[in-house]
Amino acid sequence: MRRFVSLISLAGVLICCATAQQARNDSAGSETIKKEIIKLQDEEDRALLRGDVEALDRLWADDLLYPNDNGEVLTKTQRLAEVRSQIHNFSVFRHDDIRVCVYNENTAVVSGYSTTLKKYKGQVSRGPRRFSAVWVKLDGRWQMVAHQRTDRSRQ
Repeated sequence: MRRFVSLISLAGVLICCATAQQARNDSAGSETIKKEIIKLQDEEDRALLRGDVEALDRLWADDLLYPNDNGEVLTKTQRLAEVRSQIHNFSVFRHDDIRVCVYNENTAVVSGYSTTLKKYKGQVSRGPRRFSAVWVKLDGRWQMVAHQRTDRSRQ
């Protein structure tokens, strides 16, 4: 009986160790994904500053939803056309307070504080904005599927 209790105790310890190791692996995987998403978010920022349609085409999913300054929700094709025609161009672009939440191995949400100076359809716009972006791993690579911003000062 004593040997049986010892075996049960040992099994419990092994299960706890395996669970703890899996949690560490999940945490390490999550941190790796966070770093990858921050890198991609930075790459998108640089592409917007340069008007790099090729990079944006690669970073944005085909079913991207992207609200413009007038509240219209643009498709990827429409958004790329804006960048291509320089209807929407940035001269200053900086993100702070970046936070990434990883929900599984294929979905991450970025939020942050953006300071921009841009021109949209001839109108100069500057200011602080809060933003969120949803990144999903599609066909083995991360792509942005949605973006939203709120024009507000930091609170």
